[in-house]
Amino acid sequence: MKRISILLIVVFGSFQTNAQTVFACTYQQLCNWNAQTEQFDDCNEGQAQISSFEINKAGSVIFQKIQNVNSAFKVKSKEFDRKQGVTIYFVMSDNGNNFYFIFDKKNKEVRILTKSKGKSSLELFTQTNPWQTN
Repeated sequence: MKRISILLIVVFGSFQTNAQTVFACTYQQLCNWNAQTEQFDDCNEGQAQISSFEINKAGSVIFQKIQNVNSAFKVKSKEFDRKQGVTIYFVMSDNGNNFYFIFDKKNKEVRILTKSKGKSSLELFTQTNPWQTN
């Protein structure tokens, strides 16, 4: 009986590690860095926006879909921040721009950090429940 339990854990555990993860989002907000408060607090009202983020099975590419625009980002590095409970991906777009994608399952958010022309900005996406496909 113990062997069967261990076998089931190994088999089902391997499915989870090889699954593609999808985050469906319904709301988007853009915030700018405020140097005085040292926070992203200069935010627009946001808007209802259907979008999705898909991390491929290998974890090497993140696909972003917003309306009719599809983008692919090559994962350069990945780390899990235990203190914050978030997964942070450092990615590069197909045109060579660098971003940080932060997936926060607890708060149901996907955050994209970028710096352009010396200004930092944060795109905040509110997500529905993430799911995995095999």
